[in-house]
Amino acid sequence: MKESGAAHFGMKIRNVRLSKGYKQEYIAHRIGIGQAGYSKIETGETALTLDRAFAIAKALDMSLVELIEWHQE
Repeated sequence: MKESGAAHFGMKIRNVRLSKGYKQEYIAHRIGIGQAGYSKIETGETALTLDRAFAIAKALDMSLVELIEWHQE
């Protein structure tokens, strides 16, 4: 089964968050949603709006372009 775009991007967000040592609760608080809602973003259960993607990138201390282009080394 092919992975959805939302699931792929959610996994990327999760990997960036973990690489920076942030907890889900911290990012969720910074973007103004609950931890459960944020978890659904990382698992791809909830598709992102562009505004929410910008907010998550900012909470991760990076630009949206940096988040999109990020790859684990």
